[in-house]
Amino acid sequence: MMKKNMNKKLVLLVLLTIPLFLFSQERKVKASLQYGFFKAGDYKKIQPGHSFGFDLSYFLSEHFFLTAHFNYGINYYYEDVLTKFPDSHSFPDKGNTNAQVILNNIGLLAGYHLPINQWFNITGQMGVSQFIEIKQDFSLRIYAPEQIQGYDMGWGFSKNHFCIAFPVKFNVSFTPFKQRKNIELGYSLGFYIEPDFGFFTGLYHGPQLSLSF
Repeated sequence: MMKKNMNKKLVLLVLLTIPLFLFSQERKVKASLQYGFFKAGDYKKIQPGHSFGFDLSYFLSEHFFLTAHFNYGINYYYEDVLTKFPDSHSFPDKGNTNAQVILNNIGLLAGYHLPINQWFNITGQMGVSQFIEIKQDFSLRIYAPEQIQGYDMGWGFSKNHFCIAFPVKFNVSFTPFKQRKNIELGYSLGFYIEPDFGFFTGLYHGPQLSLSF
């Protein structure tokens, strides 16, 4: 009976200690917006694209944090399947392209925050995400004399790919305002490790704005 009571007290002590330990740490939430260059992967005649990202980070301590991560990126490229239509033309023809690829990633990252001084810090993150690839060609303009403009509009292929990826992200930030230390300006570099496409799938980099609260 005494042993049973001791076990109950031990369990109660652990349950009380855990929240006290957690709430004794420095805790904050950081929201970040990122925009910049994007490259989906090794596609034929791929053109420089752009990406948009949003992160919501929850700091478990001064150094460790978890991030709900979202990133969107788009590129134009050339798809060989359209060569089956010798009398057709495609648009927007940016760098002789005829298709676009869109990558969406939604996932959870674990990160480490390294403050260099009160104005400057570096972070690194890695995690797991849902990788969504959407490939589409543009509307085909097939020559048709009976049409008013001489072209008949048609649609090509659309293909979606879903899988698991492992996002990696690095960020360098500084606090430019002495009275607003919760505002950070930075620069981010990230990519996705995707087994079907390679190590640097979805490479992106660009400026980032963060707000802590």
